[in-house]
Amino acid sequence: MLGSVLSPKETDDTENRDRYEPKPFEKFRVP
Repeated sequence: MLGSVLSPKETDDTENRDRYEPKPFEKFRVP
């Protein structure tokens, strides 16, 4: 799941964010 979310997240950060709403990912996504 993590890998699956990470892949699409980079492509569609907005759509994925609304779908999975990964809170822990935000920490890593923050540039």
